[in-house]
Amino acid sequence: MLPAEPGAPAQGGAEPSAVAPSSSPRENDGNLPEQFAAPEMQAGAAPDAGRAVGTDAGPVEPSTDGGVRCPAQGSVTYTLARASAPTPEEQAAYARIDAAMERALEFYNCYTSIELSVRVSYVPGVATADGNVNGSLRFGSPDAMNPITAMHEIGHVAGVGGPRFGPLIVGGIYTGPSATAVLRELTTDPTAELHGDTQHFWPYGLNYTSEVSSDEDLIRHCLIVDAMQADFAR
Repeated sequence: MLPAEPGAPAQGGAEPSAVAPSSSPRENDGNLPEQFAAPEMQAGAAPDAGRAVGTDAGPVEPSTDGGVRCPAQGSVTYTLARASAPTPEEQAAYARIDAAMERALEFYNCYTSIELSVRVSYVPGVATADGNVNGSLRFGSPDAMNPITAMHEIGHVAGVGGPRFGPLIVGGIYTGPSATAVLRELTTDPTAELHGDTQHFWPYGLNYTSEVSSDEDLIRHCLIVDAMQADFAR
């Protein structure tokens, strides 16, 4: 989930154990890199509008049939709950969410072997967005309806911040050997460490949209979350 500003009240429906200490990175501050930003959706736009948003993001494009070959084969799918008679505001939100989720899944299904079925919904009362290990992912703010936030929240659904994640954080350091080994390989630093709190990890946790400068940051996020699955299974 997206942590509140320090001292802010907890969001309704947020994960009960969520903690947002001032020492952890504040998430998704709205400074979305241009290549990942969705265009403004027109009121009354068709629900599928904007699904191609972000296909030119960065130099690396996940692909299963050409270009960069996917090193993994994930199976992360989503279902977006829709009102039977959506308002123009809801239609615009559905279009932005579809664009964000489809772009996010291009990465997750190319660079992880994770299998998930995510239940996505638009809940205006949610201040930003929140994902939960129970399979739900809720978007509230239009600013949160972007691929970076979607990938961060899919990470929560995949277990980041869940009951198997917390015990691996010791003294602010993530101690799972598999994800730590991947980080060290990616950074070529044999002493590199993942930092974390009860809900989040960094670097590459996508806690800020502003921490992403290219597709490589998104790929590294996927590789680390994928490796965490082995840590969670120990």
